[in-house]
Amino acid sequence: MPKAMEEQIIDHYNRYDESERLKHDIGPPEQVRTQEVLARYRASSPITYVEQLKAPRLILPGRNDTRTPRPMEVYEQKLRLLGKPLEMHWYDAGHSGAGVERDIQDCEIMLRFAYRVLGEHLTPGPSPGAR
Repeated sequence: MPKAMEEQIIDHYNRYDESERLKHDIGPPEQVRTQEVLARYRASSPITYVEQLKAPRLILPGRNDTRTPRPMEVYEQKLRLLGKPLEMHWYDAGHSGAGVERDIQDCEIMLRFAYRVLGEHLTPGPSPGAR
């Protein structure tokens, strides 16, 4: 695995020292800074499996998210480099979104994506009230 990808896999692991929230959420250093924990991070990281992806991806990351922007940029670059189907919509907000208007826009983006990806497999059902 290229070093840049490896670094992104362990980005969250490395941020432990910078974040009181992570220390609270995942435990004391002696339980976190182990090879076993690092192996779990690698096994659970999407970048580990990027070459195996076949299904289209829709990702809606926030540029101001304190946890994910850099790893998402690396993931996006790798997907595009490999020619994997990807629709990426960056927005200027943090991890939790940017309010109700943005949530509505995100729902529309997700529904349109699902329809494009699954539309050819959908069959019309009975209309409401029909028996």
